[in-house]
Amino acid sequence: MPGAPRSCGCQTCKDRKIKRQPGSGELTLPSWDEQCDETWPECGNCARKGAPCPGPTQLLKFITNQDHSTPQSVIRRAGYLRKSQNAAQASSIQLHPHSSAQSIYKPTLRGPNIGTLRPALVTVDDGVAARLVGHLGISGKDQMITQTEILRHLPKRMSANQSLRDSVDLLCSVWSSRRSGRAAEEFITMPLYGKAIRSLSRILKTDQAFTMETLAAILIMQRAEALFDPGHRPLIHSKGIATLLARVGAPKKGDKFHASVFAETYSVMIPYWMMTGWDDLLEKPPWRDAVVRGLTEYTGVPELKPYLDTAFDKNNRICEKAPVLIQGILALFKDPEHKEFPATSPFVQQMTEEFRTAETSVREAAYAIFDKAMKLGAIIEEDKPTPLTSTSYNFSSTHLAQSLVSYLSFHIYILRLRYQWNASFQLPDAPDLYKVFQDACIRIWKFVPFMQKAWLFLLRHLQSSLAISFEAANQEEKDYIISIFENLDSHGKKESRTREELRSQLEQQSLLLQIEWR
Repeated sequence: MPGAPRSCGCQTCKDRKIKRQPGSGELTLPSWDEQCDETWPECGNCARKGAPCPGPTQLLKFITNQDHSTPQSVIRRAGYLRKSQNAAQASSIQLHPHSSAQSIYKPTLRGPNIGTLRPALVTVDDGVAARLVGHLGISGKDQMITQTEILRHLPKRMSANQSLRDSVDLLCSVWSSRRSGRAAEEFITMPLYGKAIRSLSRILKTDQAFTMETLAAILIMQRAEALFDPGHRPLIHSKGIATLLARVGAPKKGDKFHASVFAETYSVMIPYWMMTGWDDLLEKPPWRDAVVRGLTEYTGVPELKPYLDTAFDKNNRICEKAPVLIQGILALFKDPEHKEFPATSPFVQQMTEEFRTAETSVREAAYAIFDKAMKLGAIIEEDKPTPLTSTSYNFSSTHLAQSLVSYLSFHIYILRLRYQWNASFQLPDAPDLYKVFQDACIRIWKFVPFMQKAWLFLLRHLQSSLAISFEAANQEEKDYIISIFENLDSHGKKESRTREELRSQLEQQSLLLQIEWR
């Protein structure tokens, strides 16, 4: 600051620090004993000369000046405001360079001030909230890409729940690391993850345990692990989420935060319910309305609501039957020669019908959503060729692209199972099913340019939607898909995989059933 003193020596010593020699007009530096030794409350020079010592010099002084006003943000950053000072008093306190021998503080009103100090207005909660707002507010490639709508409702709720704050802090940190290309780190070794786990453990022992904020905290932790943790343990938080879901109660009607929380719960709990038995709680009226509303708001296209409502019912019924479908596939591996179950057996005929019904239902639901979005102009097919397709899709938002690719991928998974079943028993429609499978994969490939541009492939789930289509590609197309995953390896993988390793892993992954949608 111009004019500010450079040391805390008393002003008396500074006034006689540089003296003019009589008659010479030259300036000379004082001897050492003329320097202020800063031995307060009275320095040595002033004591020897018998002069009153004014004390240490301060860089700033506070004065009252009605002709100028200082922004509140400057005053707050300068220190603490007492509760007894109102906004008018605070605005009259000014900061100026020190220029006199005394440092003074003159408030507008006289009298004793017995108010307690107020802590700084920027708290840890405010800092995490600001960080989240910064990620969500940035447009283009730097915007945070996650498969959850909860985040935009959280900044104002950060101070109400420490577990929520720490979970959001974890998500922001791993997203920043992933986006900047730093090597992925297993969550179990991260201090922030340990902090989030401890906060959740503490909050579950309080009266805040069964609240929407606590449910949101564990959902965000689950989502962060699923998307960014290389050592992710699937379903690790699912049992806890199921317990909280049963205790938090029904959503408030018309509450967007509640709708987004239950839509997220539905999304992440599908694999758990498929393994442990389907829970129809979210299909009951209060929850169902909230889930469908949350799924619709996530896409940003309100006109899709009736189609998403229909898909909600159809997909739930298929997930409920998933153990039966998986049992049929396991039977193929146990009896590859079909000695126990020949093609004409009642079991095979029943399973053939189950696969046909499931695939048809999922296809109708997914394609109805896609066709409606295209009719509304939310999807535009552009003449942008790639090594995979001659045209590409452009979307009104990244959220819509994520939703559609999830629904279409779910259809591809079920279609792949149906084809595998029919081909194994050499049923007459097997060749036609493979052609349908190829066409479905081509539709997914048209998403690739948009997803690359928006960095959507940073999300592990969307990588699986591309991996499942690897089987339908020819050699040139496979090389291009492998190149995409090579590029992803350069953004956060501890060890890059060779092309042959990628090829082997993609061929294996394309046979796995990984189900989730938004």
